[in-house]
Amino acid sequence: MTWRKLARYAPSGSHIYHYTDAAALISILEKGELRFTDIECLNDELDSTYLGELYKKAARDLKAGLREDPDGRAAKFLDLVEGKARYLPVRPFVCCFSRQYDALNQWRNYTGAGSYCIAFDRDQLVSTVEELCGKRSGYAFWAGDVDYGGAESVPVQLASSLRSFLEATKPPMPLQHTISYEAEHRSDRVQESLQEADAIRFKHISFKHEAEYRIAMLSPPGAVAKDKVGEAGVYLDYFAHRSFIRPSVVVRFGARFKSMIKAVCVGPGTYKTVAREKVTMMLRHFDYRIDDEHVVPVEESESTFRHI
Repeated sequence: MTWRKLARYAPSGSHIYHYTDAAALISILEKGELRFTDIECLNDELDSTYLGELYKKAARDLKAGLREDPDGRAAKFLDLVEGKARYLPVRPFVCCFSRQYDALNQWRNYTGAGSYCIAFDRDQLVSTVEELCGKRSGYAFWAGDVDYGGAESVPVQLASSLRSFLEATKPPMPLQHTISYEAEHRSDRVQESLQEADAIRFKHISFKHEAEYRIAMLSPPGAVAKDKVGEAGVYLDYFAHRSFIRPSVVVRFGARFKSMIKAVCVGPGTYKTVAREKVTMMLRHFDYRIDDEHVVPVEESESTFRHI
């Protein structure tokens, strides 16, 4: 088999990178599947609450800064926003990537059982997930870069919503139930932003170094049995992580999966060369190649740190 030759990898702006451990790497390559985790069960618990906390703080700050509110309309609206921002009724399922290749801050998160980075062709991966999850399975779908500027934009958005509400209910005073309806309706629209893409798009600026890219499924339908998926499709699954049960949606890609993977990078450590040889052996075994002559390249990280 002439394709057993080794190629070298050059990082590309059209690629995104999934950092993972040894067990997950084997599972991904062997099964041709990616796991999308319930946002409440990600490593950072703020992922499911950060945007809501921003809205709650913005509502409190706006209320504290009110100079005039004789009829209580502004306070009523802001109280509703703050109360509804405590909840995320629809929990997205998320798969996380990075724009950065061989990034030391990412390696530090995956050193427990060996660390690896898989390079994916972004456009091919996103379009296939969209087809399998959206068009075929009925999931609402979102993909894009994480926005680390929510702390600045959310207060501006909420102030705009408040102005719109006050304009819609300004004197001559409408019936009280009309004011209540407008307050409920417009605060519901704020809550809807927590349920949809904004809930997974924003992240605290302290994580900016991650350069995170996310693919997510929103408003998932009923569970599909794993044995009914076939060669390609979506199913609901559960896995254990540090004694917690994590619901997840698994995307099975089928034959197209192999062409999406452009490289694997072995993380920092004492046995990088040995690990590279074993990953290359596995890629050959599972027939991952970039053309008829070359196996998918496996690189060693150029980052360094002492693993204790």
